[in-house]
Amino acid sequence: DDIPPEDEPAAAAPSAPPAPTPAAARVVLKPTALGERWAGLLAPLLGAGGLTALVRELAVQAEWVAEQGSQWLLRVERESLRTSALRDKLQAALAAAGHAVTLELQAGVAQDSIALREAEARERAQAAAEGLIRDDPVVQQLLAQFPTARIVPGSIKPVEPA
Repeated sequence: DDIPPEDEPAAAAPSAPPAPTPAAARVVLKPTALGERWAGLLAPLLGAGGLTALVRELAVQAEWVAEQGSQWLLRVERESLRTSALRDKLQAALAAAGHAVTLELQAGVAQDSIALREAEARERAQAAAEGLIRDDPVVQQLLAQFPTARIVPGSIKPVEPA
């Protein structure tokens, strides 16, 4: 008797909270002064294509955590990026750009890296684009006019600046 007839839909069962998404599990950017310097220092090298392949990946994933004169300590999570060959190539690229330094790579999760800064910028742009659509009077009017209409999450993409 507890089973509803086939022509009547069953009441929705209470749902469990959604499983955490990869974005919710990610490390949150915690900006630092050294992180700002690292991003500024590498911007010309990255923009000019002066860093390629895994050396570029090392540079964008690394967090500059300490300096003692020309000794710089970078924190890098991925073991595959913490090789002496990649470190030496990054050191050489920095030296060619006028920064003769010795890099030391330390294992650990970066909290202020170029990659995290770029991810946060993408998230801010996405949220702004979604807000523009959600708050648009024409969109609100259409949603009110068509009760089954909805905005599909993730279907809105920010426009890249020209």
